[in-house]
Amino acid sequence: MINTILQHFPANTHPLTLVSDPDALLGDEELLTTLAKRGFTIINEPDPIRQRHRYSLTSPPHIIITSGDLNQLPYDLWQQGQRVTLALHTFFPHLAYPLVQPLTSNQRTILAQSPPPPFRLSQRGTITYLFQHVFNLNTNALDNPLTLLNWLSQHHRQPDPLPQLLKDALLEKLSSLPVYADWPLADLISTPATFRDFIQEQWLGYLENQTGLALRETAAAYLLDFEQNVDVQDLLPRWLRGGWLSPTEIPAPRELPGWAEAGVLTPDGDHRLQRFRDLLVTVEESLPVGVDTLRWAGWQPLAWDWAELTGLHHTSDVELSTKDKKTYQHLQKQLDDAFLPWLRKSYSPLASKSLPQPHHLHHVPSYIAYQRRQGRSDKIALLILDGMALADWLIIQPVWKSRHTDWQMQSQLLLAQVPSITAVSRQALISGMRPAEFQESIHHNRYEPKHWKNFWARQDLSPKACQFERFRSRKGGSDSTLVTPRTRALCLIDNAIDDIIHKSSLGASNAQQTLRLWLKEHAQKLEHQIDLLLKDGFSIYLTSDHGHTESHGIRQPNEGLIVLSRGRRTRMYKDERLMNTVRAAFPETYVWHGDGLLPDDIWVLIPQGQRAFAPHEEIHVTHGGLSIDEIVVPLIEITLAEV
Repeated sequence: MINTILQHFPANTHPLTLVSDPDALLGDEELLTTLAKRGFTIINEPDPIRQRHRYSLTSPPHIIITSGDLNQLPYDLWQQGQRVTLALHTFFPHLAYPLVQPLTSNQRTILAQSPPPPFRLSQRGTITYLFQHVFNLNTNALDNPLTLLNWLSQHHRQPDPLPQLLKDALLEKLSSLPVYADWPLADLISTPATFRDFIQEQWLGYLENQTGLALRETAAAYLLDFEQNVDVQDLLPRWLRGGWLSPTEIPAPRELPGWAEAGVLTPDGDHRLQRFRDLLVTVEESLPVGVDTLRWAGWQPLAWDWAELTGLHHTSDVELSTKDKKTYQHLQKQLDDAFLPWLRKSYSPLASKSLPQPHHLHHVPSYIAYQRRQGRSDKIALLILDGMALADWLIIQPVWKSRHTDWQMQSQLLLAQVPSITAVSRQALISGMRPAEFQESIHHNRYEPKHWKNFWARQDLSPKACQFERFRSRKGGSDSTLVTPRTRALCLIDNAIDDIIHKSSLGASNAQQTLRLWLKEHAQKLEHQIDLLLKDGFSIYLTSDHGHTESHGIRQPNEGLIVLSRGRRTRMYKDERLMNTVRAAFPETYVWHGDGLLPDDIWVLIPQGQRAFAPHEEIHVTHGGLSIDEIVVPLIEITLAEV
């Protein structure tokens, strides 16, 4: 499929190609990166004014993508452009189109690599075919619950969701099987957290039966036969390693079978060290080998695992051996060495694809507006926890979950703006624009309130319906809502985590300790505001403008006034010659330039690996670089659970 589509776009042939692509076939990562290599500037912008602006600012050859008919484009573009129409059904003529259309680009790539059916399939036949070839599920074997549990443990690690029509079909199939009569099927299929809770509850049920202890406040149905079923017993180490189950502390030593011992703790036991070592193995196995590269869909589960591993590495009371620490440092270098080439190749092409799933932070406002148009909620709030890394969220999320059982939190991952500094990345997040579109303010954040209102003005919201607030600047008032009755789009910034980062002179372990203290003593004010917003009908989208990493100094450049922006992990220059002068003195650096998102006259100098522009070997927790810890950030949608 990819090669067939690429035939429409030969290099050095047409300065302007117009593409009608209602099924988003050009959203595939491999297609986008190949087109970028061929020199194309891809413009996928439904707003005609911004479309024209990007066209005027960028160099040919251009590809302008529309989901509608080509004759709806401006006449002067239509007249001069090479015209291409792409249709999904031409690539999969034997499959039911309504079932193929909602597949993600990654799922379609898997489908294109599968053996095509020899004849046209019905809708039911297409469902069976897609489950088998795209989702690796034999629906004829679902009468055995282990088939479902095995599949869910793999499926919930993938970032691409199961399309609703397939989800409904799976639920219908499972509901017809008596063995699942008491299972919470809809939530198990839809929500990884529910699946994790289910596995944990089943394990607690087994331990209660074996020990006679009451380990749960409210007993749930015990549905898995850990006692007799060897296949269920064999899943225990896999669930422990995958993070679907945590060892349970029992008050006193009890006689349990040998296979069950890994799932229990003595009163003074601590499973975190074993979890750290399991994650070392998982991350090492997930890293690409040699010239192999992961797609964005493959980097996301790896980013979650690495964030959890990093959090444990910097937890002060987890006693790691010298070998554990060296293995972690070795993996960190391997990860940096693999992530940077992928970032250089795919970062810019992925910026052209914002819907239905966002990829970059500057896609977030458009994604929220899209969700609002779909009727998710008339009132939205973008909550920015400035500086929150993915590892930080893994500390915050379970605390909030325990305090607020009525909150539902759904997560996905995004790429921060390069360079991952507040003036660039947060401004892109709030404005919904690429940095080239706000180059006059690229070194400060003073225009953020204006950017927020301008974006929503393009969505036909009046300025009075848009509100911009800095949470920590508010004095008192924590018991009352901060929004006005007219507010429909709120942007709320909390700098607490970023302040913690920049004040952590003793390294990442100190930063984590301070974060836990903030959660214990100060975060409740923010949580109270979230509660008030939820009860007022807001859907909340929580994210960060960048993560952070622990870095070691390699000396500081002395540029005087020639540098546009200086930080420990990044320097921005408007003069290539001056940038090269500094780089010559700091060969252990990368240059980031010409990504199609930054202004063309900006050059960014970034230290390699975990290094920083700071006095030699001085330790800093900082941001601005290209590590996975700084670049990959979460986007969490918080809603109230339905009663």
